[in-house]
Amino acid sequence: MTTTQSHSNSSNEEQSSISLQKRARIGRNRSLKQMNQRFGASAVSDAITGRLRTEKIVRILEIGFGEGRVLMEVRLLFPYSSVLLYGINHQPEPTMSCDEHFLDTSEAYNICPRSEAAKLPLPHSYFYDAGSGLDFEDNFFDVIISQVSFPFVVEKAFLIEEIWRTLKPGGKALIHLDSYENDYPHMLSAGTNREMPTPRFVIYRHGRIFAISHLFNLLKTKGFAINLVRSSEMPPHSPRPSYTESLMKVDKNRSERLSLGLELDRISTLDLKKVRADESMELSRVYWGVMSVFNLTV
Repeated sequence: MTTTQSHSNSSNEEQSSISLQKRARIGRNRSLKQMNQRFGASAVSDAITGRLRTEKIVRILEIGFGEGRVLMEVRLLFPYSSVLLYGINHQPEPTMSCDEHFLDTSEAYNICPRSEAAKLPLPHSYFYDAGSGLDFEDNFFDVIISQVSFPFVVEKAFLIEEIWRTLKPGGKALIHLDSYENDYPHMLSAGTNREMPTPRFVIYRHGRIFAISHLFNLLKTKGFAINLVRSSEMPPHSPRPSYTESLMKVDKNRSERLSLGLELDRISTLDLKKVRADESMELSRVYWGVMSVFNLTV
């Protein structure tokens, strides 16, 4: 592992002045409960517990860890020194720019008092574009998780290959690939399959849309245990229209490298935030993340 950890000179006093209300507006405060709602009750804990049965050291990575809420909630559940936690964010933010800020997160979200959190092994934070590659050795992690962050990555195909590479044999990954709402405009619905919609992960083959479900079926025929799961559950009385999430579950069952055979079309790929005419809530709900367009070359 060669990445140098990022550090910050931000004082604890400055960090403490950031209110919980402001943190919520930042939108980087997703919880372990929300992660488990996506993937099933106790999905993350079960994956970690399963690895602890066979491994002396268990390493967990969260891609897009936000303010580190999930990592600190996991830390409280698994306070052992044999469980090592890692997180990658694209860039540092006022509420998360160094390992020390996990203490503030723990207190801000009532995970545990700061004094208690200080006694726990803190997660290791890294700040770079995960889509450029995961700067860790092969077969390094036991569990890799991510929610909401993957749709913001440009090089989505390469990141999936990197997740496979850095997982240990028998390791698991739980990745939220994309979200879709039935009232999305044409530009976000024309290039996707309604059965498994991924408007920010578009694939073409011979000039025609190639459903992502077909890609994953191809991987299955090659023996890779990578499954695409559709989740369409929303809280009762939600004001949002019909909402679907596409999730990826990985069980590393082979030692060989994974190659998706996808080539990024940089001309067609689009940062959706740039489409917004303004920052209204309605436009922000639709135009977020990066619409990555690929050509299947195999």
